[in-house]
Amino acid sequence: MGKAERTRAAIIEQTAPLFNRRGYAGTSLSDLTEEIQLTKGAIYGNFTDKQELALEALKFNISHIAGEIRTRQAAANSHIDRLMAYPEAYRSIYRWILGNGGCPIANTLTEADDTNPALSRLALLFVRRWRRNIDQIVRAGQAEGELRDDADGDRLGQALLAAISGGVMLAKATGDHSFIRTALEQASAMVEQTRVGE
Repeated sequence: MGKAERTRAAIIEQTAPLFNRRGYAGTSLSDLTEEIQLTKGAIYGNFTDKQELALEALKFNISHIAGEIRTRQAAANSHIDRLMAYPEAYRSIYRWILGNGGCPIANTLTEADDTNPALSRLALLFVRRWRRNIDQIVRAGQAEGELRDDADGDRLGQALLAAISGGVMLAKATGDHSFIRTALEQASAMVEQTRVGE
């Protein structure tokens, strides 16, 4: 990676939490330059505009969560374990998520649904991939006799996303981490209910 790529990556990494905490519309260029101790010229030398930087920051925030899930799924030995990768990933990183402003998906969808279509589309892409991945795992588990025939992968994906995102939001808003811990317990229980014999 060359110097320009390293500089660009460093700017994204340093500004991603700020965008997530303050919102993409609520983060000014002055906020960004103060946070990363670079001039506006240095930012514009690496990004076309604030919108491009905001999109890259959201990708960075999402990739941290998605990467944790993928790592756990790659190490899983069963379909149940692949599903359990979702609550387990959040158990591992929820303090990082809360320390960096909360769930970037929920934050972005709440803020940008009517104001910034590009950011909203990117967050919705993660939601669609989440649901599709869970549905595929459930179908594969059913085909192999590991998961119950009446398990509904799409509904499970919705329920896991709603429970986990809601737990993160309430934990962030109240400062009480028991909200996310309880939500993750419920998410794990929902996954267990798909197991044959449950």
